[in-house]
Amino acid sequence: MRSTCVVSLALVLTLCWGCQSGPERSLRIGAKPFAEQAILAEVLRHVAMESHVDAEVVTCNDSFDCHRRLREDQLDLMVEYSGTALQFVGGVAPDRSDPSAQVRRLFRPLGLRWLDPLGFDNTYCILVPINQGATQGIATIADLAQMPDGIRIATPPEFLRRSRDGLQAMLRFYGLRLADEPLVIADPVDRFHALRDGRADVAVGYATDGSINSLGLTTLSDPLGFFPPYEAAIVVREEVWENHRQLGRALEALSGRFPTEVMRELNSAVQVDGDAPETAALRFLEHSDVLEQQAATSAIKRVPPVVVSFAVQDHLNTETARALRALRHLFPDRPLRRKTDVSNPLEAVAAGRANFAVVGAERFFQERPRRRPLPVEAVAVLGTRFVHLLRPSDQPPGPTWRGRIGLQPAESSGGAIGKVILDASNATAAVRGDTKVLLAALESGEIDSALVVTEANATELARPLSRGGIRLESVGAWLTPTRSLRTPYLRRARIPTGTYAHQDAPIDTMSVQVVLVGPARARGTTTGPAGPAAALPLPMRPLTTAQLDRLSESTGILELPDAVLPSPWTTRLDDQESREQTGSSILETVLNVLVIAFIVWIVVLVLRKHAPAAEG
Repeated sequence: MRSTCVVSLALVLTLCWGCQSGPERSLRIGAKPFAEQAILAEVLRHVAMESHVDAEVVTCNDSFDCHRRLREDQLDLMVEYSGTALQFVGGVAPDRSDPSAQVRRLFRPLGLRWLDPLGFDNTYCILVPINQGATQGIATIADLAQMPDGIRIATPPEFLRRSRDGLQAMLRFYGLRLADEPLVIADPVDRFHALRDGRADVAVGYATDGSINSLGLTTLSDPLGFFPPYEAAIVVREEVWENHRQLGRALEALSGRFPTEVMRELNSAVQVDGDAPETAALRFLEHSDVLEQQAATSAIKRVPPVVVSFAVQDHLNTETARALRALRHLFPDRPLRRKTDVSNPLEAVAAGRANFAVVGAERFFQERPRRRPLPVEAVAVLGTRFVHLLRPSDQPPGPTWRGRIGLQPAESSGGAIGKVILDASNATAAVRGDTKVLLAALESGEIDSALVVTEANATELARPLSRGGIRLESVGAWLTPTRSLRTPYLRRARIPTGTYAHQDAPIDTMSVQVVLVGPARARGTTTGPAGPAAALPLPMRPLTTAQLDRLSESTGILELPDAVLPSPWTTRLDDQESREQTGSSILETVLNVLVIAFIVWIVVLVLRKHAPAAEG
């Protein structure tokens, strides 16, 4: 009996000693698989470490997976949204007046503490291009029922599974139908580009997505109140809260620190600029007083960025977004930085102040005469802009380049193209300003016409043209053979019928490419093997052939730069022709040598035959 007690006591002591001496488990922070969740999870991880609590980020498959892990003690805390949380306490109608208080009350019996909101409402939103909304009269989700063939929708995977606030519930709620199977794309930037490229009519996004504004998208209103509030807050297991009081105070300090504009900027840094989520999180902490500034600053990984220059006055927002997306795919481990404080983006690349530039093709022809060409070349096509001549609908047809004409600002590419057109037509600009200013001047009668260079179905033109007071006029006849020699970057083009509201015929006009520019390779040479890392930091090497191919695929535009532009694609063709010519020259030389040798041999034979026999 005594021996049994001794053994039992020893066993208990051993177990207790093992419990006390074993390493403490890391705090497990849940994150759903999208940028915002990854950023906020990194914020929580660094706050925990500053509170002397070891922590790790665990990426879940989706909301369902995160909540299962929370309830099964496989996660300790995460950032969640009030509307999503109500999915997991079924049968409860959302309280729109105070959603966080409602979720806090419902989650307490589950052993989960819901903290005060972080400061933003990341509601689902249904997006359309601004110009589409204007031309088709679509402003609300309910308006989508007007589409006779149904809607094509691009959606994140989780939206398909949600029963209360997902796709099928929305279709039933608003009486909508699908024209085709949903286009499921997890990455929001790729999803929105599918919308911009015409592969979908609407896209599902979040209110804080960082690329919505840059891509010219607008949110349809929710007049029947289908989507509940989605206030973001930290949810933490009660036992973790009780065992880590210092961490709890640090987590409470995050409440209200993420207003919508701040969260959107952080998302843009990751989604558009290509920053790592940890870098974006640390940059936020560096500029806040949540952590010691020195600790946040020292933790930031200083990775050389890829710098993309463009002139703000050129208004190449869509093309710049496409360039950033493509470069993010080409340089996945490098952050992207936009350089806008430049008047000539080409010079920024040539001088090594930027790695790439987004410009219209006309910029290559704006250099002063006799200057050496800049060592830059067009490496990919990003889009096409068209010349739009706008006139009041009630104004009778007349001479195209007469009267008071408005142009875009002189320092912009559109303004430069407009000046070339007017100079060749012996006309001058009466007013200069951005598109909004020119349209206002046109509608007020201050000018008789406005010349605007922008993309087809441009957002800034769609709404004014839909009102019917302004019309488009053809200008394609301006580009005569002689003028084409002076403006080789302009090409004849047509804006198709129905591109804008009330446009019942094609518009003859001119177009110009928008291209991505990089440092030029020496003509007639090829670059050796080099990965993306070899191209950085500034200045960078020219892109390799493999990188050029990947870049072209990533833009989604397989068209090559115009042949009048310096381009590695043209160099490729020149090199191939040069190699063919070199091979042909070598073959001709060999044949000539053989022919000459044959002739010499014949001559020698003839001479030997007729030579006198040797004496004696």
